[in-house]
Amino acid sequence: MKLRRHPGRRALLEWLDGAPDSAELDEHLDTCEVCAARLMDLESVADEPSLQAALGAALAPPSDLTVRLEEGVKTRLAARAVFGVLADLYVTGWETSKMLLTEGDQ
Repeated sequence: MKLRRHPGRRALLEWLDGAPDSAELDEHLDTCEVCAARLMDLESVADEPSLQAALGAALAPPSDLTVRLEEGVKTRLAARAVFGVLADLYVTGWETSKMLLTEGDQ
């Protein structure tokens, strides 16, 4: 049994999504160049949302990003504090040495 008219957009999209086989639709698509062209156009449009979803998933930040950033900031602040203490100790020693050396010159 042949289809009397071209299938609609919905029928073609359902066919692309793997709807149950329809012998009439399959036969029509095998022989109708117009519907084959429409099917190719719909196929490129149908793939677009899945491509966008895949790109969105690939480019999305990791779920633990906030935790990792907070830990990184805490580590840097701790390192800066340690560096500050070491710098203060160095400067204190330097200043003490300068005072001792300049007192002997006077």
